[in-house]
Amino acid sequence: KFTLVDFWTVGVLDYAQVLVFLKLQFVEHPEHEVIVVGVHLKAQESFEKVRIEQVKFLIHELERFSSSNSVIIAGDFNDVPTSDVYKILTEKFSSSYSTVYGTEPYTTLKVREALICRPIDFIFYNPAMFAVSSVLEIPPTEKYPDFLPSPTYPSDHLDIQ
Repeated sequence: KFTLVDFWTVGVLDYAQVLVFLKLQFVEHPEHEVIVVGVHLKAQESFEKVRIEQVKFLIHELERFSSSNSVIIAGDFNDVPTSDVYKILTEKFSSSYSTVYGTEPYTTLKVREALICRPIDFIFYNPAMFAVSSVLEIPPTEKYPDFLPSPTYPSDHLDIQ
């Protein structure tokens, strides 16, 4: 359990995306804090360079606002594990799903010009400070219709925890 110590939001460059920072204290060990960052990066494949700048900005803000190494970054990164965005993040952080499964499961299944099924939502953590024991299982495709959103899953993203 945690107590909220502080929170703040930061606009990400000149785009509508916002980073939400939470500073939490462990209830049983108030001397220990953790920073949790909620992320939603710019969508569309043509904006990869923007997402790279957004991730660099995120890391800069973490260094500027926090001396804590206990960091969790979670959200919609709108990029895949082979991207530069993912590579930049995994220089300092580990992915919880990759740690548990050895790979990133898809987190979105939608139809644009064609069916798109890919991992773009992640939970990153500092492996020197945390150990992942489990993650929320991603449901198999037979649990929902042809694509998301659906009546059972009202978002175009699957829940990750």
